[in-house]
Amino acid sequence: PQAVALASRPPFMITHSPGHMFITDLPNSALAAL
Repeated sequence: PQAVALASRPPFMITHSPGHMFITDLPNSALAAL
């Protein structure tokens, strides 16, 4: 995953640290605007 991120060079990227994943009760459609 890190190699793909470095190769694609996105202008903005949200990641997580091991053991600190983003967990929510919102459906994917509600997060699409983020």
